[in-house]
Amino acid sequence: MRTKILHLISNLDVGGAEMILFQLVKCTDRSIFEPVVVSLTTLGSLGKDISEMNIPVFALGMQRGKFDPARTVHLMQLINSLKPDLVQSWMYHADFLGGLACLANRIPLVWGIHNTVLEPGQSKQSTILTRQLCARLSYLAPRMIVCCADAAKQAHIALGYDARKMFVIPNGIDTERFKPALPDERKQIRYELGIRETDVVVGLVARFDPLKDHHNFISAAGKVKVKNDNVSFVLCGRGCNWQNNELKKWIDEWNLRANIHLLDQRPDVPQILKSFDILAVSSYGEAWPVALGEGMASGLPSVTTDVGDAANIIGDSGIVVRPRDSTELAKGFETMISLGAEARRVLGARARRRIEQHFSLARTIDEYSATHLACSSRKQPVAL
Repeated sequence: MRTKILHLISNLDVGGAEMILFQLVKCTDRSIFEPVVVSLTTLGSLGKDISEMNIPVFALGMQRGKFDPARTVHLMQLINSLKPDLVQSWMYHADFLGGLACLANRIPLVWGIHNTVLEPGQSKQSTILTRQLCARLSYLAPRMIVCCADAAKQAHIALGYDARKMFVIPNGIDTERFKPALPDERKQIRYELGIRETDVVVGLVARFDPLKDHHNFISAAGKVKVKNDNVSFVLCGRGCNWQNNELKKWIDEWNLRANIHLLDQRPDVPQILKSFDILAVSSYGEAWPVALGEGMASGLPSVTTDVGDAANIIGDSGIVVRPRDSTELAKGFETMISLGAEARRVLGARARRRIEQHFSLARTIDEYSATHLACSSRKQPVAL
């Protein structure tokens, strides 16, 4: 008899944690596990894809950032009716509501933490409050707490989470889906995007969100453009479009319209990465930047801010700079540009090997599978 795992997540839009969940259920060994996915809000852009894998998907219709007693009761009833052997929750709101539901139903629970920094004025107050409540609930509800990065683990121990239950399973990257471009692929994608073949392309893949610090990226791009005429910049992610007035204002302040391409959210990120020469991460609040891992698997050298576990992920295959320092970020871009194509190719190959050796999707799936078997209602909880 298979072990039923119910994955509970705040939403199923494209994001780092959401994509790790998607890859995990996609690659689940169905002879051992029976996955079910529940979104607190909507089916998002990933719900249909998950259901097409013959995995049951439910959406509770909660409004983001608002506690909904009626739908919380519905969640408890749903979990009771599905009778999972384990609930794996993803991110704060799902951790908290999953904690309440699993305590009520006496179902084993594993929490998932995929963040490090929340700041008043930048992050939602409801999210900050939920994290505070989770710190207290961590001593009662979950059997174990999976952090995607050591930086996330240490940050949450400092916030009062139960340190005895916390351990790290790094995010994993699908190296078959994300791989280096062939020369003809690179040319074709650049042609489709309207990017000159001779340009050096610096790209950022991230939804428009304060933590991703697009302002930092745009400021750095403007400083680089003053010294380099053959550089293009690409922004790919939800909200990165010409209807975004805030983003458009920053671009115009640096006179970058002719040098920047806004692609919004795209389903073909592996192909988009093949048009890049340099992968950028400009965030000030990440735990394990999935976009960094995807870029490295695609054979790209990277310039990343020193957030979360980024420095450990990148190793000696790229450049690490201070967060919120556009001058340093620009210097990182300029250094990588000045290396030339062949030196960047060598760094990119080193980056891909690092992902293959330390951060493969197969390794992540194996570690989650072992955790789920150890913590399910059919097994004794592992010693902490």
